[in-house]
Amino acid sequence: MENYQSLDLLFGGLALFIVIAGLIMLFQGMASFGDKEK
Repeated sequence: MENYQSLDLLFGGLALFIVIAGLIMLFQGMASFGDKEK
């Protein structure tokens, strides 16, 4: 049971990291796109 819990926590953290990294990349892309239009 404890094994599954730690594994769930690991995947949860990994998913959270991917979501945050994706948002950062999205905002950076929007910022650079806005700079190109100016």
